[in-house]
Amino acid sequence: MTDGHLDNPAARLHAIMTQFRSIEPQQAAQRGIGLALGIVELPQSDMLFEIASFIELAAKTKREITKLEEENHSLLLRWLKPFNDCIPLILNLQYTVGQVNDRFGDKEMYSLEICADLLHRRRPEVVIDDDHLIALIDLVREAIDAITTDDELPIEVRFQLIDRLKDVERALIFFRTTGYDDVESAMDSLSGTIIREPAAQKSKTPVTWWQKLWANIGLAATGTKAIAETTSTVMQAIESVSPSSQ
Repeated sequence: MTDGHLDNPAARLHAIMTQFRSIEPQQAAQRGIGLALGIVELPQSDMLFEIASFIELAAKTKREITKLEEENHSLLLRWLKPFNDCIPLILNLQYTVGQVNDRFGDKEMYSLEICADLLHRRRPEVVIDDDHLIALIDLVREAIDAITTDDELPIEVRFQLIDRLKDVERALIFFRTTGYDDVESAMDSLSGTIIREPAAQKSKTPVTWWQKLWANIGLAATGTKAIAETTSTVMQAIESVSPSSQ
């Protein structure tokens, strides 16, 4: 499963477990998953968020697989119980990567890969490549700076907008684990804050950056039908509260 096909939770989980299984077997399992996720240098809160998102990939995969009609769900999900049985081991410093691999081996990885391929063909998600993710993260940080220094906005509104923008930033940073749904959810929350706050609508800064972020996410994302429908709906709402329409 190539990076270009990380368009479903099973594919993302398979990629992470492939990385985990390549780590020295004597390494502590907890550190091994940190290395596989690339989070060993992150603050504790971010590490916990990413590990929780990694664990949630299994449940997300189950939900997506069970939506497929005319498939043997029990057969496709044979890897799920062994994976869930490994979670306590992964989180326990007393267990090693090798001990986890003994319980979640080639057979389970193959079963998970079948799910990944099936979801890639039948239920692919919107994806954003690494270069675009970096550019979007930079854009969100520019938006945070702009909101922070906008004296026309009441301080409490600035705090609300900055919190929502940080949620968008987090969703983009952890995109390779959480996928597009978290990005869309975070942007929806930002949209809701702007729509609900008259002060945010009156100031040019929030709406301008709102438009810029949605436009750039739409350009960066592949999975054109879904993103086009979402962007079109949101942009209509944006135009209704844009300073130029007041």
